[in-house]
Amino acid sequence: MANKWFSPPVGVWLGKTGTVQYRITNIEQMARILLEEWPTEPGPAHRKAREMALSCLEGKCDALEAREAFVEAAREANILAE
Repeated sequence: MANKWFSPPVGVWLGKTGTVQYRITNIEQMARILLEEWPTEPGPAHRKAREMALSCLEGKCDALEAREAFVEAAREANILAE
């Protein structure tokens, strides 16, 4: 998978107790979190971010657009570290 970097990183709280802060800096990390480590039931923002991440990995979207979608998904799940 190709890394597509974005800045600034997006901080999210993950882990069994939601106390580990991760700093997501690229589309590959974002996709892994969305697909494998998401701590809540997927909502509309999560689905949009997941679609954006997969599209970006295929070279069909801009990393900054995907970052914005990921921020909204993290807000929806109440895991955004602001």
